[in-house]
Parts: sequence; structure tokens; C-alpha cells
Amino acid sequence: MTDEASRPATLRVVDLIVATGPKGAEDIMIAGLTVQVAAGETVVVQADDRASAEALIQVLAGRRRAQYGVIAVGDRGRPRPVAPAPPKGVTIVRPEQPLPAMGSRSAVVVDATRAGTGLADAAWAESVRALARDGGGVLIVTTAAYPAHAAHRVIHLNRPPQPSARVEVQRSLSGGDA
Repeated sequence: MTDEASRPATLRVVDLIVATGPKGAEDIMIAGLTVQVAAGETVVVQADDRASAEALIQVLAGRRRAQYGVIAVGDRGRPRPVAPAPPKGVTIVRPEQPLPAMGSRSAVVVDATRAGTGLADAAWAESVRALARDGGGVLIVTTAAYPAHAAHRVIHLNRPPQPSARVEVQRSLSGGDA
């Protein structure tokens, strides 16, 4: 078990589905996102397109309804179906804004969907790491690749998980599927 896995979650997003368009002819923007941010951890959710990244921010900020999913913050209350209401305990900031001083079991979401300023800056990356060291959890939502230097993990939105190197080695040694 990793160190992050043993820490309490500050933010959990489970099976989040966000779509647009009329019922029966929806365009899926977010297809079943599941991500957990542990206390002391920074996670980047990298989207291939800005519309999907902005949809995730809108759901986390309570400005958009999701078709399905659960958002839970720390141990406050119970997980709730996603509705247009900002979850308590989540602060959403832009990269050019100062990061708030948050204690343990708090989550900060960085809206880097229109990023450019600040994200590649070493001082900004250090402030993100400092926030995590203080026990908060940080989720960075972006379309850019460069915030990864500030993160413990990068999750690609709407991409299937890649097989681990171990599975690939097992396949090549066995000459087939692992």
C-alpha cells in the first residue's frame, strides 16, 4: 500500500458522468471519472479538451449537475449524489490566485482550464507542495501537461488506464496475455 493510500481522503469523486445534449442523444463529456485525493497529496486531472475540464470544474463548484456520480469531502457527512451545490470543504482557485491556508481534511481544486500563467512557475509548484505537506489535498484540473511537476499523480480524463509496465513485461515473457 502506498503512503497516500494509507492517508484519509480529502476529496473523492466516484463514477462521475457528465453529458450535454438532449436525453437519448447525449454527448458524454466525462465518462465515469473516479479519483481520490488523500491528505497531503496533489493530483492532476488532465483533460484532452477544455470543455471536459471546464465541465469537471463546474460540477465541483456546484454550477452544473452531473448525470451520475458521487462527490465526498473528508469525513464530513456522507457521500451525496452530484447535484448543483458546492460541496462543503472544497475551495476552488485559479492559478494566479494565492492558495488558501487549509488544514487537514480540506481540499483545494485549482481551476487551470484556461491556464498559462503560473502553472509552470517553480514558486507556484512549491506552494502547491507546501499546501499538501500541511495536510490538505490538491486537485489540479487542466488540459496542459506541465502541472505534472507539482503532482504526486496524473489522471487522464476520459482515457482508459494504461497497463502497468509489469503487465507488459509479463505479456512479453509469456508470449501472450497476462
